[in-house]
Amino acid sequence: MRIVIIEDEIKIRNGMVRLLSGYEQHEVAGWARNGREGLELIRAVKPNLVFTDIRMPEMDGLEMLARLREEGIRVHAVILTGYAEFEYAREAVALGADDYLLKPIGVDEVERILEKIGRKVNEEQRMFAGTAEGWLKALLDGILENTPEEMNRAEAALGTGRVRQFLVGVYAGNTKKRDLPEQGFLGPGAGGLDVCACIRTDDQCWTIALLRYPRQQDSEPGALPEKLISLLELRRKTFGSDEMVWLAEEVEETGQIHPVFRRMSEAALTASLQENRRVFRVRDLEGDGTAVFHLSSRMESEYINALTGTDKEEPLRWIDALFSGMKGRLWTASGIRICADRICSVTEEQVMRLWPEKRRQLQTLDTAARLRRAVTVAEIRELLLSMIRTVRTDSAAGKDNIRNFTILRAIAYIRENYARKISLEEIASELSITPEYLSMLFAREIGVNYSSFLNEFRISRARNMLRETDMKIYEVAEQSGFSDTKYFSKVFRDTVGMTPREYRESGH
Repeated sequence: MRIVIIEDEIKIRNGMVRLLSGYEQHEVAGWARNGREGLELIRAVKPNLVFTDIRMPEMDGLEMLARLREEGIRVHAVILTGYAEFEYAREAVALGADDYLLKPIGVDEVERILEKIGRKVNEEQRMFAGTAEGWLKALLDGILENTPEEMNRAEAALGTGRVRQFLVGVYAGNTKKRDLPEQGFLGPGAGGLDVCACIRTDDQCWTIALLRYPRQQDSEPGALPEKLISLLELRRKTFGSDEMVWLAEEVEETGQIHPVFRRMSEAALTASLQENRRVFRVRDLEGDGTAVFHLSSRMESEYINALTGTDKEEPLRWIDALFSGMKGRLWTASGIRICADRICSVTEEQVMRLWPEKRRQLQTLDTAARLRRAVTVAEIRELLLSMIRTVRTDSAAGKDNIRNFTILRAIAYIRENYARKISLEEIASELSITPEYLSMLFAREIGVNYSSFLNEFRISRARNMLRETDMKIYEVAEQSGFSDTKYFSKVFRDTVGMTPREYRESGH
């Protein structure tokens, strides 16, 4: 395998290079000191496997993985992480990382990873060796080089030379309607339309077919032939359900199959809003005619009031009303995702303010990462509803609540005094317990130590100030309890993923 190492710590990076260079069957194709350099290196050398740290200057490992995913670059990734970064490692896995290694890194663990990823790479190579289905999967995954020689081989295997190509995608998601046949996809009466290959994606959620159709002089480029629309509508009515999304788009060149599928995956979100279900052409859900949904300040305030009010069902009704109001409009996928991400952020801020004991439960849901993978509005809605139910469900009664009461008193003290220097010893004294016992309660009930919780609480206040005031960065730092602006910026970036200035400019 071709391997790339991305690590800012020289000792670890050099150690990994020496270790991996000792395997004759593997090649260290290069190394980088941060995510930005790593991104450029991966684009250039196209490795099979990347070992990457999480926290690095300029661009961290999570942002790099997200960028690779956005660009459709498929590469196996293994995260190098310490115990303190374990939550980040989980987010990296949600972004597509295959596994993680805990520092200090042992030789046995590296060999386990190499064997595991090696099997995957070999399987992928066997998958597209000689079969049309394998070539289609390789094209969809974007693991082929877009060179004339490679594309000629793909076209020969698929039989798509000198014909019009159409990519058809049927998204079934988590529904039980996955019985769409891969063989005989079009059914009888295809009349000139042939299925080059038909496969299901690894997660079994998409059925993807590549179709070929003879070129006609009077055909309009990009338009779907009436015969294709009729056949797909017939299949949709036979196998479809209201929860399934049917999309189709012409592919001008074989090398465009991967980007067309990426567009299709995004367009599915807009298509899922439409009440009149049909087979949608991807380009009809993009560009002209679409609009960007914006969560206004008034709507955000309404949601906060619903979430924090006495009626626990009110925030659920608010989410239902929000998505019901979106139906029938061509809202862009990016706008919907930004809206959902903002609701997720607001919820986390309110949890830190009012229900810190729910923090651990909220983290286990991994809502933000799962929102990025959601394909339909129904999936996004269900993720948000699940998050709200977790927040507003009462804690178990009895002995656990007695322990929580002590923690809640500690949190109340932090809430009143976070803007000044406060220590674990000071709070323990206020509660008439030992610092050791209070430290244990923070770890057991909230899942983090006192210092981490205090920093996260202060950062949640800083986010509000950055969003709602024109205070300077150093003023925000002081008002949120940080005497050192540089340290504040570092903690903010580690917690939020961007600097305070970037956060303010992003409009979160």
